[in-house]
Amino acid sequence: MPDTDTGTTSLDSRTVVAEPNTQNNAATSATSETRPYTHMPAIEAKWMAPESLVIDENIRKSFRIEDHPVQVDSITEHGVKDPINAIREPDGTVVAIDGQVRLLIARAVGTPVVPVFIVDEPAGLSPAERRIERTLDQINFNERRIPLTKADYAGGVAMMLDLGASVTRVAKGLSTTRDKVKGYATIGASPTAAALLDSKANQFSFDQLTVIGRYEALGDTEAVQRLDNCSRYSFAHAAAAI
Repeated sequence: MPDTDTGTTSLDSRTVVAEPNTQNNAATSATSETRPYTHMPAIEAKWMAPESLVIDENIRKSFRIEDHPVQVDSITEHGVKDPINAIREPDGTVVAIDGQVRLLIARAVGTPVVPVFIVDEPAGLSPAERRIERTLDQINFNERRIPLTKADYAGGVAMMLDLGASVTRVAKGLSTTRDKVKGYATIGASPTAAALLDSKANQFSFDQLTVIGRYEALGDTEAVQRLDNCSRYSFAHAAAAI
């Protein structure tokens, strides 16, 4: 891990340049001239001890670390990967405005440093306006995140095993069990089971979907169709009859 006093990178909006488009130079030129990069603040990327950041007033009021065992296991094993977004106040205090959950877990499990993106506090804001802007940021940060679908997750697990990763390695990397990894890999490699996993109309359990996945892997389309058309309550009987 980089030392908390080194490894700092500054990203300035003035260094952002539109890549040339050899197929349409005129359009590229017009776009680069009108992009509103000039108002973007410089960003400092830095490793910091979790305890050195101040957690700002937060709209998330109900957070309890014990309610998030998967995130705790992940940060314990791998540290914080997604940078904390923070603002540097005029007195030099670095205040976290996004990443409260990651930061609190990092403190609880003893993570030595976390990655932080820092911008300077905008000048000329009243205390009330500053709170309004930070609250808008927090809501947008949290509401606009797009999680992976279950099928995407399963497909990723299947791909890692196809690439040669061991079940144990993937299970450890995702803070889950070996059996879950095997099941997700089977489902992720099966178009039918993966589609059902994401479907709001899905009636099958995780284990039932793995059975469908195994038959699809064997190329037994008749068995897949028969299982897909039965109910979850008659699934075991239908599977035994194949």
